Amino acid sequence: MDVPSACLSNMRKAMENNPMIRTVCKLSTLTPCHVGSGSILLRNQEFVTDGDELGVVDPRKIYGILGANGIDAWCRAIENQEDIYAMLRKVRPDVRLRTICSRIMPLYGGSGRVMELREQLRSNGAACIPGSSLKGAIVTAVLASNPEDSRLQLDHPRSSNNRVVDRFFANPEKYDPKSSALRFLRVGDACFEQIPTCAVHCLSLNIRSSRDSLVDEKVRQFVECIYADDPATCEIDLINRQSDYYHDIASCVRTIPDALTSIEALFRSLTAHTRSLLVEELNFWQDYNADELNDYLPQIEELISECDACKDGRSAVLRVGYGSGWNFMTGAWSRRRTELQDPDQWANILALARKDRMGRYREYPFIKTRRVFYDQPEEPILPLGFMKIEVERD
Repeated sequence: MDVPSACLSNMRKAMENNPMIRTVCKLSTLTPCHVGSGSILLRNQEFVTDGDELGVVDPRKIYGILGANGIDAWCRAIENQEDIYAMLRKVRPDVRLRTICSRIMPLYGGSGRVMELREQLRSNGAACIPGSSLKGAIVTAVLASNPEDSRLQLDHPRSSNNRVVDRFFANPEKYDPKSSALRFLRVGDACFEQIPTCAVHCLSLNIRSSRDSLVDEKVRQFVECIYADDPATCEIDLINRQSDYYHDIASCVRTIPDALTSIEALFRSLTAHTRSLLVEELNFWQDYNADELNDYLPQIEELISECDACKDGRSAVLRVGYGSGWNFMTGAWSRRRTELQDPDQWANILALARKDRMGRYREYPFIKTRRVFYDQPEEPILPLGFMKIEVERD
């Protein structure tokens, strides 16, 4: 059916007057994801466990049980690092997690000797992946897709990441925020309403000359994560290059990278970047023979398959938050530049990245550790932070 010319005219005017094109997306977790609030809670004081559940302590509820006369005993328990849950159950045997906790979550990986919990960021009570974290992953992917761009030349091996970003997306000579193409990328928060978080047991896979096992239990933590089937929604705004606004300011804006010109181009760039780093991770371990790899590498292969399923530009796989590691945090674009194929030059970069002035780690590959969710032997070992983003509504 032909569209009346008046309707076409109105559509063109709407496009010309709307400076940004908004896409509503849904965001789901492929592996446990954590963006921290900045708080690390201490066991037996700020969180307690009971079987396969973990609860965050609510001081007001404890006060309601102990009253003013019990404050001294409470303070002594904290000073002596006693189990506040066990102490309260001596006072009131019917005390349960729900009696003293503000929220309760499933606990995966057993309680063991873990003494810390990294708390998840929340907004209005809901677990949240902030738009800044999602935007950071997008910016990293766009940079990494252009490793040989002259604006990414490393004039100093410790050049700050902010300077590189400014030089790539804005005026390379003198930074002017008005010239930055990132003005035209806006990403909203993704809040997982009514979806409970979970606490997962995290440790490191660490390559060490003295041990065959990769499991390093020195830095064990519980990490509060979003890991659920139900997705959250977020909004992504990209510049409308047909708008009057864009034409008015185009002369002062740095050329917009192709990946930021449409949601399809953006999602293809994201997926290609994520897939390339996953393939690198798979190849990295080919010469290693550790039992833990039988539980870890199949998860990497499954994530590669998720990337392969995102072909139409309507969905993408990205990695955000805690445990992403150096490759995903930086995009690893510096390693792909021609000038860094020189082993000596790359060795200088590694020494600075590792803060390894004494050369203690020269015998080891880079990266030598990975932060993972580890439940128990012969269970899947999951990398953290992988999410799938899909177009829900244009």
